Amino acid sequence: MRYLELLIDRSRELSQNTRYDANSGVSQRVFTQFFQNAQDFIVREIINSKSKYFILPVVVPVVSGQEPYAYPSDIMLQGIDTIEWSDNLKTWLFLEKNITKDRTTSVSGYPYGYWLNRSYINLTPPLQGGYLRITYNKRPKRLEKRSALVVSTTGSPITSITIDPAYTGTDPTYLSQFQFISIVGKDGVVKVSAIPITTVTTTTITVPSYALQTGEAIAAGDYVLADKNTANIPDYDDICESFLILHSTYQAKYGDSSTWSKEVAADVGVHAKQIIALFATLSEDVSHIPIVNTDFLALW
Repeated sequence: MRYLELLIDRSRELSQNTRYDANSGVSQRVFTQFFQNAQDFIVREIINSKSKYFILPVVVPVVSGQEPYAYPSDIMLQGIDTIEWSDNLKTWLFLEKNITKDRTTSVSGYPYGYWLNRSYINLTPPLQGGYLRITYNKRPKRLEKRSALVVSTTGSPITSITIDPAYTGTDPTYLSQFQFISIVGKDGVVKVSAIPITTVTTTTITVPSYALQTGEAIAAGDYVLADKNTANIPDYDDICESFLILHSTYQAKYGDSSTWSKEVAADVGVHAKQIIALFATLSEDVSHIPIVNTDFLALW
């Protein structure tokens, strides 16, 4: 998938919106929102098709006697696929999804289930130790345009980022609306997901104090995106690129989807249906009916 500005250029050409400035035309900010709308549309369709495209596992240490555990920070709604428990990170035991009436809080011992509410994953009963492997629907990073070009950084921890005022995409007013920024490389790969900021001018982004974590880096030539956990390249297979451009183009030409003609809505629907059909057939392997109760296997 190509980076967002290239996709916006194609959508501008197709919708005849190539001319714009600070006071007229369709801005880069608005086109960024058009592509985010397109991403939201396709994500909803993928999830509703029961595809496992966004499934991701994370391992969490058990806290002795603790019942509630926070959802992963990038989970989509409360999209839990499976939860497993292990005491050695080698052999995993699947936990059953329960209802609130199955809740047991007075025993810390053998694990058998969990129940969910809006805020927490709740183990029943609470466990004494080990690890949880939580497999969940990961939320894609929000799409953002490049809003500044990095020249250098000051301090360690970082206290300011110098940006290039001559960069055509520089948008300090836009960045000032947010409390965080993200940093991506020239190739669009995210290098830092969340840096707190205080003020932004045409030459400087002021940072209260940020120590780069393991694996993070900022260098001259990197780009600044507004907000935390954002991306400049949509995280999908290339087959989705034409749909994102199509959806954005129609929004630029005809406005909100609620005002689209039947023909336009049908065209978007056909393209979406074809893509979702592909996501629904991600695995060609045979899926056997799982054995969830092994109590009777010893009889044979």
